Amino acid sequence: MLGEVTVNALFEKPLSTLTLAISTCLLLACSEKSTEPQQNLKITYGAKHGELRRLATLPMGAEVAGFVETQQGDIFFNVQHPYEHHSDNPDNNSLPDGIGLARIGVIEGVTANQIPFDFTSLSVPVSDLDKSRVRLALGQYNTLAKERDTFSGKIPFGLGVIPSFDQQQGLDEKSIAKSLINNPQPSVSQYFGEALSTDMPDLNVFVPSNEEGSRGYLYTAWESRPSTMSRMALHKKEGHWQVHNNDVSLVDFNTRSLMGAWHLCSGSLSPWGTPLANEEFFNDDDVVNWNNPDPRSKTFARAYGGVAFLNPQLNKVELTGSGEEAIADYAERLAEAIDIWPNPYRYGYAIEIEQPLADKPKPVKRYAMGRYTHEVALVMPDLKTVYLTSDDRPSGFFKFVADEAEDLSSGTLYAIKLKQDHGRDKAHTSYTGFDVSWVELGRANDQQVEALIAQYDNVGLKAYGDDSNSYIRQTEIDAYADQYRREGKADNPALAFVETRAVAVALGATVELDGVEGLTANYERLVQAHEKGLPSSMYLAASYMRDTVADEEGDMQLTENVCGVVYRMDMDLQFNVNRMEPEIIGGPYDSKSMNRCSLDSVAQPDNILELRDGRLLVGEDTRSHINNMIWVYTPKKLAGNQ
Repeated sequence: MLGEVTVNALFEKPLSTLTLAISTCLLLACSEKSTEPQQNLKITYGAKHGELRRLATLPMGAEVAGFVETQQGDIFFNVQHPYEHHSDNPDNNSLPDGIGLARIGVIEGVTANQIPFDFTSLSVPVSDLDKSRVRLALGQYNTLAKERDTFSGKIPFGLGVIPSFDQQQGLDEKSIAKSLINNPQPSVSQYFGEALSTDMPDLNVFVPSNEEGSRGYLYTAWESRPSTMSRMALHKKEGHWQVHNNDVSLVDFNTRSLMGAWHLCSGSLSPWGTPLANEEFFNDDDVVNWNNPDPRSKTFARAYGGVAFLNPQLNKVELTGSGEEAIADYAERLAEAIDIWPNPYRYGYAIEIEQPLADKPKPVKRYAMGRYTHEVALVMPDLKTVYLTSDDRPSGFFKFVADEAEDLSSGTLYAIKLKQDHGRDKAHTSYTGFDVSWVELGRANDQQVEALIAQYDNVGLKAYGDDSNSYIRQTEIDAYADQYRREGKADNPALAFVETRAVAVALGATVELDGVEGLTANYERLVQAHEKGLPSSMYLAASYMRDTVADEEGDMQLTENVCGVVYRMDMDLQFNVNRMEPEIIGGPYDSKSMNRCSLDSVAQPDNILELRDGRLLVGEDTRSHINNMIWVYTPKKLAGNQ
């Protein structure tokens, strides 16, 4: 492994004492906005307060993921599921030069701070060749790893492959590795039964292991049910990044306390140097049918197709017949054969990777930050406040305030409450902002929440009944909300942390957002603003503005925008978000065009990253552009200083 050093080179630790001599007018300007209708409001698309330039295009079907800026300004990103949804390329592995394989890579030849503010925007690809590859306006994309790479047998089944339980327990690693050295893309089905493969490298987190940031470990989440996470030792030599001595391994999530990881999505690096991954668990408040043995139940399919995949008893069940008959036969045999069924309350949390530079890093689920469809957890410079996005439909936006700095195991959880500008007149997304307040949901620690979770570990298929719910009932959620509203506490404090979204609804928070994805703020810029006594902001990507956002009910009543919006989230001096303003508006939308969202702006923004110089990278996850794109957004206040 690489040499271990202090990882605080990326972050400045405790903040200096704030100067209180700040003008009242500045505070008011940042926190008080008129909610009265304005005259001559103009509908705009693209960058509302700056410039958008196209930095890159990806292969058809590929999503942008895993943005990271290193200390030296190198930009990492992943190419997810290339050629997905394109029927003319049904077999990605047969495409020339592996262009159909997902990959992890880095921009070389130019660093973030070397990208001119006025660089020439990249053209839209026209030829089949250009549509099939990564193109950059500046520099070149260096692929560090592809899905199914084995690194001379260090990863016997390859990156992105999750072996079954039998494979993990019965694997003779030496013999398998020896046979795979000359076969970098093995057919895993020949080894100990079936395996699960994913082409979705999502989260990247780089943990430096030297002061210069030229060596370190790159953690990458491979999104699936269940998920895996790779760790690659990297070093930079003469401007070129490469894997160090095939030092590649997988994080072990299969401990009794974790019971696997589910749909690991995006994340961040904490100020104290630990990766924060997130379980994007879509059944967070729909557990009534989780143990329903009826194979037609969508929830049953998700339960079996996910964590149960790792259960050795499940692998022994043999199916007969075909189609629904086979699944029905399986369900009957399963109910007779086992008493253990995956506990839905074990999944849907932020996961902190402790000891990231050790031989065996330690993943810890942070139950105290709530259970929902986690996307990103971002820690503020006070080392206590954490903002958390939820990629569900509909979803909320959450804030966690830890009891102690650098300790995410205990604290208070909040959900956002929005007050829309311009009344309820279907205001346009391009000019409508929101005042922000926060609804307290509860206070708890990891141990309290885990104790409640454990009560449901032994709930199996046999416990299901047509007139019963084996899990937490709506009446319990309503009772919790009533008591918490009256007393500021509850008899069962952990309940809000396993049924977070349902409790947020019951307490009147805004749970109407649609596809909330990336969240970013450059840590160093936040620290600088804080030390100067200035308010600060971060960016939030909303990939869609439809359904509960665009209806005639609730706190959000906007015009529909399926191309998405990037919002600016303004914060006060205590890192409390108090205002939400549209900053980049996707569209307009044309259903008859091959590129249904305008090529002059973003389409379904997803992964975003604020660079050290204040510019914003915006990555797309869309089918409304033939090729997904990476944009550079430059706010006017920065462009004017160049």
